[in-house]
Amino acid sequence: MVDRDLIKRVTQLPISQRLELIELLTQSLRIELEVQPVASAEEAERVVNRLFGSLRPDGVPPTDEQIKEEYTDYLRQKYA
Repeated sequence: MVDRDLIKRVTQLPISQRLELIELLTQSLRIELEVQPVASAEEAERVVNRLFGSLRPDGVPPTDEQIKEEYTDYLRQKYA
C-alpha cells in the first residue's frame, strides 16, 4: 500500500516535477521488467526441441478443406 503522506506530497508538486517523477518511475520499471535474453542459442534450441510436437492433435490432423469448412460454420453461427 502506498503511503498517504507520500501521495499528498506528490500531488502538491508542480506539474513539471510530477512529470519528471513519472518519467523516473517508468524508467525504473522498464529496467526491472526488462526481459532477460536466453542464455545461449544451444539452450534455446533445446527448449524448442522439447516443445516440438507438444501441440500435435490426437489422431489424424484435419485437412485444409475440413478446416475451411469448420471455420465457415463458425462464421455462419457467429453472424446468424
